[in-house]
Amino acid sequence: MLKETRELVVGAWALHPVWRVWMGALVLVNGVAPLFFLPRLTAVITLAAGVAAFTLALVLIRLHGYSKLLGVIHAPWVPMLAASIYLYPGADAMSNYKLWLTASIVLTIGSLIIDASDVYRFLKMHTSES
Repeated sequence: MLKETRELVVGAWALHPVWRVWMGALVLVNGVAPLFFLPRLTAVITLAAGVAAFTLALVLIRLHGYSKLLGVIHAPWVPMLAASIYLYPGADAMSNYKLWLTASIVLTIGSLIIDASDVYRFLKMHTSES
C-alpha cells in the first residue's frame, strides 16, 4: 500500500497548481477540520467517508494506476453529503460548526460534479476502445 500511497501523492503533485489548491482545500475541509468538531455526527461521518475514499483510492491505483477513474473514490461522500444537508438546519447560526458544514457541503458538491465528469470521460474512453 505504500507504493500506491506514493503514486497518489506524486500524481496529485503533478497536477496543475489550481487543482492542487482545490485538492488541498478538500483535504483541509473534509479531512482535517472535522477533527475539531468531534464527536458531532457530521464530523464522524465526514472522517469515515474520508477513510473509505482513501482506501478506495489505494485499491484503484493498484488496479488502474493514477487516472480519472479515481473520481469514484468520492462515492462515500454521497451519503456524507446527504447527512450534512439533513443536519444543516440544526446547526447554530454563525457558529464555526455551521461555517465548516457550509464549506464542506459546497466543496463536496463541487467535487462530486467534477468527479462524475472525470469518471464519465474515463469510462467513455475505455468502453470505446473495446
